[in-house]
Amino acid sequence: MQSQTLEPWKLYSTVGLLLGLDVITFGIWQIVDPLQRTIEEFTKEEPRGDLDVLILPQLEHCSSVKMNTWLGIVYGSKGLLLLLGIFLAYETKSVSTEKINDHRAVGMAIYNVAVLCLITAPVTMILSSQQDASFAFSSLAIVFSAYITLVVLFVPK
Repeated sequence: MQSQTLEPWKLYSTVGLLLGLDVITFGIWQIVDPLQRTIEEFTKEEPRGDLDVLILPQLEHCSSVKMNTWLGIVYGSKGLLLLLGIFLAYETKSVSTEKINDHRAVGMAIYNVAVLCLITAPVTMILSSQQDASFAFSSLAIVFSAYITLVVLFVPK
């Protein structure tokens, strides 16, 4: 078995490249198809106590014309990165070294994030017309994912 080392500059350049790709993607999105504020108005409602007032409920959205296309590009690129992480975690599950003994915990953390992303992304797209429910679901998924990842990584130690 041969020993391989990862030099720090390679790691930093990979992270910089991924960050640069995100900046370029979001920059092109904002130049080609910028986000616009749209207001959805509902029917007027009469409050119970006051007869002289009508309430006009409004729902604000921030969207673009090709929003689903751009979200597909972003979700696709992040999904490919998650698949790469799952593949690497699977391939290194049987490796045992003295220097790195938490590769199984890192693999479980990647699996956890992937499963929660696969559940959260479609549900938040379905709930997009209900802003409170969408925000609550995505927030809970983020907090739960971070909590489970920290538990998996640090509790066994």
